[in-house]
Formats: sequence, C-alpha cells, structure tokens
Amino acid sequence: MKTQPESHTMNPVSRIFKWLVGNIGLGLALYFGLVQGIDGAANIAQFYIWFVFVISWYALDDNLLRNSRKQGPSPIPPWISQMVFLSFMALLIWYAWFWSAGAYLIAFLLLNRQVSPPPTTAAP
Repeated sequence: MKTQPESHTMNPVSRIFKWLVGNIGLGLALYFGLVQGIDGAANIAQFYIWFVFVISWYALDDNLLRNSRKQGPSPIPPWISQMVFLSFMALLIWYAWFWSAGAYLIAFLLLNRQVSPPPTTAAP
C-alpha cells in the first residue's frame, strides 16, 4: 500500500475556520465579559489573551517560521484581520485592560511576523 507524502499545507477552509473560531470566541468573551460585566466571560478572555501571548513567542523559532511560510499567505485578507485586531484593542483599552492590550498587541505582531513574506534583499 502506497502512503501519501506528508504535506505541510493546510486546507484554506480549515485555516479560515480556525481563524473564525478563535476570533469569534474571543469577541464573544470580550463582549460578555467587559460590556455585559459577566466575570466568567472576562476570565475566559483574559486566559485566551495571555495564553496566545505565551504561545506566540514560539513564532520566533526559525523552523516554525519556515514551516508556516510553506503554507503560503493567510486566506483571510489582511485588512479584515487588522480590523478585528483593532476592534479588540479598542475594547481592551476602553475598559482599561492595558496589560492585556499590551500582551495582545505583542502576540498579534509576533504572529503576523510568522505569516508575512520573508524579507528580500536587493542585488547590488
């Protein structure tokens, strides 16, 4: 029986689904936790933000960076991702969650470094 070669590319639909689940989940937790004042939802939002902050430091690993670049650019348009990010940042800052906003900012920058194209050098 022949085995299929292992592919490092992920189906774009599953990448979109993962992005949607993460961002909708965080958005709902932030809304119910901050706007509606439900402590459990606020705790979930805090946990998610700080978990992503800690995990995002692995994006500095060169092997992980190479593997994620093999997948190609994100199927989510950058302007949508940035709009969602800015909305969450505005909500965090409005409700004075400054430390969590800083952690979310660093995580966003590290994870976007992971999927951005490699820098090119101009030939002299």
